[in-house]
Amino acid sequence: MNKVAKYLNEHLSGEVASQDFALSQVEVDNGLLARRPEMIVRAANMNDIRKVMRFCSQLAEKGHVLPVFVRGCGNDETGAATNKGIAIDEKTYMNRVIGIDPRQQLIHAQAGISLSAINATLSTHKGLGLPRTSYVAEEGTIGGAINTAPSGILSGAHGRFADAVQQLEIVLSNGDVIQTGRISRRELSKKKGLSTFEGEIYREIDNLISDNAELISQMDPALPDTVGYSGISRVKQRRVI
Repeated sequence: MNKVAKYLNEHLSGEVASQDFALSQVEVDNGLLARRPEMIVRAANMNDIRKVMRFCSQLAEKGHVLPVFVRGCGNDETGAATNKGIAIDEKTYMNRVIGIDPRQQLIHAQAGISLSAINATLSTHKGLGLPRTSYVAEEGTIGGAINTAPSGILSGAHGRFADAVQQLEIVLSNGDVIQTGRISRRELSKKKGLSTFEGEIYREIDNLISDNAELISQMDPALPDTVGYSGISRVKQRRVI
């Protein structure tokens, strides 16, 4: 185990694996690309992820770049689930349903839980379930599905998967945690006024939309995000209930 893996292993609630056998299991996905990481962090909770990101951010400031990527079930076919550096495995421990509110039709789940497990939980409440994206068994993770914004052949009948997501809790590259979701203009103004990394993100996104308003207006918001990332055209749209 190298020095970085040993250090992280001593400071995380989860564990770090750097054995050849473990690394060989995550160097490929369903595509053709193969890239072996230096280690796998099996995060036990969000604090583990925050510590990893903060540590890597501090390394980057000193000129040593150590890439970090999240690995679910590795069902992607584009190489998105493979990289060098640190692979953060959320499916081993961060795979639980935190809570469910049938009245508001909301479920709070960790990123490493599988789609089939979530739908099994929702099936105990009449009329609840996440949109299916294919005819095959859904053994990918919820985090992977949100990341890839799937719009499969069943989207016409069940709706787009991205439309079922109301809020995300995200760990930024510096270890900060933010909550994303629909916000008002007043809330946006407050976010843009923050001196934190979160404030910088909101300012940059708002400027990106403003500077490219004409181009964005030509996008079809009905298209799935997998076709030209048209989701940016819906960022400032009023939400239809």
